[in-house]
Amino acid sequence: MNFDTAFQTQIFFICVFLGACVGLLFSLNKNLPLKNKWVATASDVIFSAAAFAVVWFGLLNLCFGVMRWYCFAGILLGFFAFKRCVGEVIDICFAKLYNTLTLLKAKRSQNENIQK
Repeated sequence: MNFDTAFQTQIFFICVFLGACVGLLFSLNKNLPLKNKWVATASDVIFSAAAFAVVWFGLLNLCFGVMRWYCFAGILLGFFAFKRCVGEVIDICFAKLYNTLTLLKAKRSQNENIQK
């Protein structure tokens, strides 16, 4: 099997993008307020399957499923870069949204108790 080195840079940057997509999935999965242990486990399984599907189909369409060392490095770089840069912003936004919704829920239940 001959391997063309002309597109290694493009493949690397696309793998960085795939890693960022997995980082986005991770941030969304991590910020779900799940209290049930079974639902949280199912959410983790769904995240793992989705992350595998993103990476697998990305590599399959990109370089026919060939996993080179720079593909692996690009995916890791994209994941950790997303987690470090954008992931913190997403965490802050989800925390503010969760706190706002919790406050509104508490006010609504307090108003219902006053009206009764």
